[in-house]
Amino acid sequence: MSDKKSEVWKYFKKGDNENAESATCKICQRKLLCKKGSTKGLWTHLECHHVEQFNIIDPKKNGQSESTPKVALFYYSIIAIFLV
Repeated sequence: MSDKKSEVWKYFKKGDNENAESATCKICQRKLLCKKGSTKGLWTHLECHHVEQFNIIDPKKNGQSESTPKVALFYYSIIAIFLV
């Protein structure tokens, strides 16, 4: 498995030497596969089972793009209310 670079690793522990293609969720202790170092399954687990933690580390999937300032989203929301 590759080096821990993804933020998702804050919530997972790499498998031991004999099963290096696994990771254990630090929240619920569930073991997951992460073949060839892929973190897709880890992200999916976090999104489905631990939404609050998922939203903390992935603002893009929480409805906010990193490039969109929060203030702009606030004004868009107010405009949408008046258009309804």
